[in-house]
Amino acid sequence: MQLIHPLLQKCFLGQGVETEALEALLKAPGVETVRYEKGEVIYDRTHTKRSLGLVLSGEVEVTKPQGQAGTVLMNVLGPGQCFGAASMFQEYGFYVTDIHARKRSNILFLPQEALMQLFGQSRRAMANYLSFLTGRIFYLNRRIDAYTGGSAECRLAMYLLDNQQDGVPPKVTLPFGMNKLAELLGIGRASLYRAMETLEKKGIAAREGKCIAILKPNDLLHYDGAQGIREQHHVVSM
Repeated sequence: MQLIHPLLQKCFLGQGVETEALEALLKAPGVETVRYEKGEVIYDRTHTKRSLGLVLSGEVEVTKPQGQAGTVLMNVLGPGQCFGAASMFQEYGFYVTDIHARKRSNILFLPQEALMQLFGQSRRAMANYLSFLTGRIFYLNRRIDAYTGGSAECRLAMYLLDNQQDGVPPKVTLPFGMNKLAELLGIGRASLYRAMETLEKKGIAAREGKCIAILKPNDLLHYDGAQGIREQHHVVSM
């Protein structure tokens, strides 16, 4: 019997999928686990794989080149999170973002052919994939609305809704400092602190170090641009 990593069963692809189908997936040609050291490139525009990447351990950073402006931080992905879902089936063989290891990381790569085999065996796996892509389109549209016209509070609210972890109360554990979060949200550091202070004064959230507790999740949804994010809160890089 093939040992199935619990993160594969918990990620969007494996939820509710038959054990036999996941075992067959891990035995498919091209499926591999690769270790990357800190700073090592996983994907860039010239170095890609037609594979879904699942972070098993460590952290990876997703950045987007911005010409002479350098790069913009898009996301930081940890164990159980994926990248490459949308680009897997696109016609052109290049990746629109760069991904590198933020610390030593182990990545499980599931190639296109292996996923097609899985979809043939499990209708649930195919439904999971399509549902995820649909959710990403919805989320990215909301993100554009928030980032082009939303306030700092709106952007922070969207980030918290998108990254909250189950619990009472739900919380967000930042994988980086406030400077990086400000960069990710496209706002100044001072604006981020003012936005956090606003949420705390309203009793909506409370921060202690890198942990932000969401005290009133429903109130976060009242910020324009944040509506609906909770229903589609999978975290992945396209």
